[in-house]
Amino acid sequence: MKSKKNLIFSISVFIVFIIVLFAFANKILSYLKLSSSIHDLVLSIVVLIAGTFIINFIENRFIKNIYKVVKMKRRREQNLINFLFLTFAYFILVLVVLKVLNIDITNILLGGAFIGVIAGLASQNLLTNLFAGAVILIFNQFEIGERVKISTWQYDFLLPSYANKFFSSDILTPGYSGVIYNVGIFYTDIKLDEGYPIKIPNSILIQAAVQKLDKVKSFRTQIKYELDKKIKFEDAQNKVNDIIEKSPFEKDSVEIYIDETSLNTYILKVVSFTKERNTDLVKSYILEHFIETFK
Repeated sequence: MKSKKNLIFSISVFIVFIIVLFAFANKILSYLKLSSSIHDLVLSIVVLIAGTFIINFIENRFIKNIYKVVKMKRRREQNLINFLFLTFAYFILVLVVLKVLNIDITNILLGGAFIGVIAGLASQNLLTNLFAGAVILIFNQFEIGERVKISTWQYDFLLPSYANKFFSSDILTPGYSGVIYNVGIFYTDIKLDEGYPIKIPNSILIQAAVQKLDKVKSFRTQIKYELDKKIKFEDAQNKVNDIIEKSPFEKDSVEIYIDETSLNTYILKVVSFTKERNTDLVKSYILEHFIETFK
């Protein structure tokens, strides 16, 4: 907080100093009664020197503090942002100097606008990623080490289909799940649960549905098991509760239903909520004991 106040104070003092410098230089030049061309030349030199100081001050004090706020540590991305800022800042400074020298900059601006449109169209995806990355970094939407699941229409999924896949989950949410290990200005790097890394462009990530799995405190495991109608539902329910009660996983709740029925059997549906993140492990444990219990 103290460093932030010091930075604001330094910027204020610097701006006041530049204003006073311009006013003083202009007053001195007016007092010397120089010709208009020499007056403009000297004033343009003052503008050029002062503008260079301002640009360097902003780069060294303000932009570097932004890097600390958004926790941007990659040197390559910092160099890229510095390059873009300096290119834009010095372009504006040159236009101001030309204006002080009474040089018509209309053609320059028109040419610059035309080149800007061409460059903008050519680098549309690059700029989109750049601005999306800036939003993600500034608003700190993701943390390094955070586990997420990304669902987006740009990366479609071809889901397998099986005939009579009777015991599959009722709901299947397609997406990439893994741990974020780097948030860059153009790409976000995620290590997927399958073990391999993936780079997702920030322009896609910013419009994707993101599930923050670390925020989930209870994980849902669904099991369906076919039982003979000779086994009463109440007996099966008691046995299931006993199996889950003796499981090594920290439990929140369990729900038991009859999901479907046929001539001789019915489908027992068990929905268990536990603290265990690996739901496959919970499912395997319950099914193993189902096999032993309902022989």
